[in-house]
Amino acid sequence: MKPFFWLNLLFLIPASAFAQSGPVMGPPTSTIGNVAVFGNTTGTQILDGGKSLPGGAIVGTTDTQTLSNKTISYTAPGTGAVASTVGGKLSQIINAADFGLANDPNCATDATSALRAAIAAAAGKKLVLPAGQFCLNTATSTLQINNAMEIEGQGTGTTLIKWNAPAGSNYAPTFDVLAIGVTVHDLAVDGNAVVGNYLDSIYYGGVVTSLMAPWGEVAFVIEGDKFTGYNLKVSSAFSNCIGIGKVTDGTKSTFGSPQNVNLNNIYTEFCGSGVAAANQPIPGHSGFGIDNGSGQYVNISNVIDRQSYSNFGNDIDTGAATNWTNVWGYFARHDPANTGAPSSGFGFYNGSAGGTFTNINIISPDTFGVWADAHSSQTSWSNVTVRGAGQECLIIGATSSNWSDVECQSPSQSAIGSYAAVRIRTDQQSCDAQANCEPLPISNLNMNNLVVEGQTNTIEQQTSPPTWSYAITATGGPNNVTGVINMNAATGLQGPTAFVIAPTVTGLLINHKEALTQSFGDQNIGSLSPYRFAFDGLMNVKSVGENTSWQSSAFGDFSNNGSLFVSDTATPSKRLAFGWDPVNNISVIQSVYASIAGMPLALNPSGGSVYLGQQALTPASSTGFPYMGTTAGTPTGTPIIVSGMAPFTFDATNRNFNVYSGGWLKIPTVTAAASDMLAGTANRLVQPSSINAADAPVNLTDASNIALNFATGKNYSLPLTLPVTNLNNPQNVVPGRTGFIRVSQDSTGGRSVVFGNAFKFSGGVPCVVTSTPNAVSYIRWSAFSSTELNTACDLDVK
Repeated sequence: MKPFFWLNLLFLIPASAFAQSGPVMGPPTSTIGNVAVFGNTTGTQILDGGKSLPGGAIVGTTDTQTLSNKTISYTAPGTGAVASTVGGKLSQIINAADFGLANDPNCATDATSALRAAIAAAAGKKLVLPAGQFCLNTATSTLQINNAMEIEGQGTGTTLIKWNAPAGSNYAPTFDVLAIGVTVHDLAVDGNAVVGNYLDSIYYGGVVTSLMAPWGEVAFVIEGDKFTGYNLKVSSAFSNCIGIGKVTDGTKSTFGSPQNVNLNNIYTEFCGSGVAAANQPIPGHSGFGIDNGSGQYVNISNVIDRQSYSNFGNDIDTGAATNWTNVWGYFARHDPANTGAPSSGFGFYNGSAGGTFTNINIISPDTFGVWADAHSSQTSWSNVTVRGAGQECLIIGATSSNWSDVECQSPSQSAIGSYAAVRIRTDQQSCDAQANCEPLPISNLNMNNLVVEGQTNTIEQQTSPPTWSYAITATGGPNNVTGVINMNAATGLQGPTAFVIAPTVTGLLINHKEALTQSFGDQNIGSLSPYRFAFDGLMNVKSVGENTSWQSSAFGDFSNNGSLFVSDTATPSKRLAFGWDPVNNISVIQSVYASIAGMPLALNPSGGSVYLGQQALTPASSTGFPYMGTTAGTPTGTPIIVSGMAPFTFDATNRNFNVYSGGWLKIPTVTAAASDMLAGTANRLVQPSSINAADAPVNLTDASNIALNFATGKNYSLPLTLPVTNLNNPQNVVPGRTGFIRVSQDSTGGRSVVFGNAFKFSGGVPCVVTSTPNAVSYIRWSAFSSTELNTACDLDVK
């Protein structure tokens, strides 16, 4: 039996075992050397072979030892393990059970003190919460996390922290994470709010009318940077179940804080179960499963909310770079007591800029599915599905938002025909602190692959009031909307799908597979008009408004329309645009997928020559040249392959032509200098002058130690002036390169040269340069490697 076995055994003994009294006896005789063997566990003294052990040692003598006063070393098995102590090992993980925390199914005991003591002891360490229910029974029982630590439960179905303050008290958070670098996982939190059991919070600001009072009604508050939470369940909060947001002075949120918050595998339900009083910002029920109130660089993934008063929110004070992935919201409930804009019953609200939202699934919300309001510019949404919304599937008020693969099924469930599948707001304003407001139009709205399923219909087939929902509306205000929406065929009961677009909206293009929709508001042109026409004679086409520069805005796009389009039948926003650029005073032909990207343009791809530029330019010409695109560096992309053609470009940084043929081929335009030849610089054009320059001897100054640098020269001239010159092994040797060193004595003579061991001579004997005054010797070398230069000498050359 190995000694470390007993040390490992000691590591497993709880601290409480060391606090008992009485002797710890070994067997009458010990055959294990001087390693103590326990005969019973009734005390703290250790005896070996029935004899007490001495002071200052654990084993081997007869004095009494008290285990609590001794340092017991521990070394993990395995090569390289560093010795530590059992006490140190035990202190790395704090178990809340050691502080009196015990399962309490009936909430008979307040667990606040035990939990707070364990949390305080776990600063910078790991805190383990055992299985069981642990209740916080006072109105001031909030667990504030003020130090970095990891809190680990035994699973969301096994470890439960329950808010259980007396009925009629002011609500407060169960957890308030204030520290940086906290991780919490594998536990559940029950906010325990039901109708009428708690009053509005005074946790922030001290009064229920504080602007931050609703934030004090969040069950799990995250205020510290670098928080990580996973495998968590939070339910029945007064308002939000989980809230990400730092509160300053108890009165206001801090924009863009906390930062670097990561949530994964989170389940929330029944959030917003408390009832806010009439003097609160939102009276009645309201609350998200997860609300990012003001966090920045927040990543939220794999989250589910069920039957909260709203599923998820990304609020106005949220900073940039927020990412939501794999989000599922079910059955968001609406409280009719809410006043003003919908404050409950929706699936996902976004009020911040610059986020990405992927795989968003909202099922049967009482009001709308997803609302991207005016503050949520520069956002990207993909794989968004809303099913059975009580009102709209989507409400869009954001500028520069991009949507792809959006599916809306059976909207307007609360009132058939009253709500569109997609509502684009034209009534938004931007107001300053003095309530000076100006219109806030929507620009650069891009939506690709919108699918609408359910009861949608054309304007002509609607009754009054409508019987079916419109697919898209852009009405209600004076603002314009610019952008492109590409729809698949809708599966409305009566189809084709209807759109209601206000006359003020002139920049929105909807491409729909069921019908052309460019005839909005024109009663003389049917929605299926082919727009055929013929003309004989001259035709003059002018743009509606003056075009802008092609260099600042893509020609043929909605913000720079050009004058004449040749459009694709299936996707009209794919088109060839012709127009005049008055900024650069130039005619422009542009192939474009409007608001998406520039498109290829083929000139005579079926045959026939292409003439570019002015005929017969003179050497002094400054105009008439064809121009080609340049890159700022060597091109690395893979061009689209077109059979029988090769793309090319000019690298303006390295000044090379580049032609693609299975890879980029470089045609240098810069003549190689001597340094390029010697250093082997790539992409240089070698001329005879390049070779001559590289061969020119480099003049050296005598020194005690000289190491030739073959990257700066291959032929050298060395006038000797010192008694001994050590010619050390050269640097940057290029195998195969040859050269010479002309060594000349001064008028005194008698100078000598000592060679490094890389210079190899016939017979292994280095040559001795001629030492007579003014004598000249040549040392010729041919490099095989950096350690072998075949060297020979021509002595006393005259």
